[in-house]
Amino acid sequence: MRSGFFVFHSSMNRIVLVFIISLFISPCVAQTWTLEPNRPLFVPLIADAKEPRVAALINRNNNELSLDIGISLDLVQVSFEETQVGFGVDFGTFSELRREWNFKFPVNAADYIFGINLSYRQPLTKSLDLTGRFRLSHISAHLIDGRFVNGTWLEGLFPFTYSREFIAFMVALSGEYGRVYVGYEWLFNTIPREIASSSYQVGVEAYYANFPLRVLTPFIAVDFRLVPIWRQALGRTEGYGGATNLQAGIKFNPIGKRGFRVVFNHYGGLDFRGMYLGRYVSEQSIGFLIDF
Repeated sequence: MRSGFFVFHSSMNRIVLVFIISLFISPCVAQTWTLEPNRPLFVPLIADAKEPRVAALINRNNNELSLDIGISLDLVQVSFEETQVGFGVDFGTFSELRREWNFKFPVNAADYIFGINLSYRQPLTKSLDLTGRFRLSHISAHLIDGRFVNGTWLEGLFPFTYSREFIAFMVALSGEYGRVYVGYEWLFNTIPREIASSSYQVGVEAYYANFPLRVLTPFIAVDFRLVPIWRQALGRTEGYGGATNLQAGIKFNPIGKRGFRVVFNHYGGLDFRGMYLGRYVSEQSIGFLIDF
């Protein structure tokens, strides 16, 4: 664990150094730059369940709900003619809570993510942009009080060390009416250790940009991940499985701007929560998200 931390810490130091140097160089070669960006150059993905976000989703299948608190933002944006580059950070918590009759919400499990990102935007035509994002991140997972009742861990679950450091690449074509994207994630350090290092991602988003009521934007989005399957009996991953997240709803304000989303969400496939590694789920939920 300590060696993994030092690898991650060393990688972070190198990227931060490059970032600091770029702050001094960019005013000399860039047309414009700002330390107060309004929105990330790479707009956070709508249907990616692992995107840092502010969300509350009530599960219609059981008495659980998701409460996510996080943000992905640019600290600096630099423009070179039509090309834009952003440097930013990611922080997020993905929590699963249990609803009880006395208005209490014990936390079953939580995943924590933080890291830095580099984003890119290049107009291809008047209505189409090429965008990309690189991330260096750490994520860990934990069972919490909701799974520990009367001195016993529920459902035979026991806490274990789950920690990952990874890099992720994402490329997208985006426009006023939607976006398509592909991504790749590579684990360079992980506990448990016997986990395949590669995961793959693809998705599509469609927006009703000219909705008659201009303050509203209906949308639908699908995200699919191909991830290693954890075999508990073998103590390692073997083969790949899918995880699909579909989200449909209405956003107050255009997609890509700050606003409020009311959504229906379906998640099916391998659970993305670390403490439920290898578990298959099918969940339908309703709720809201806030885009900063």
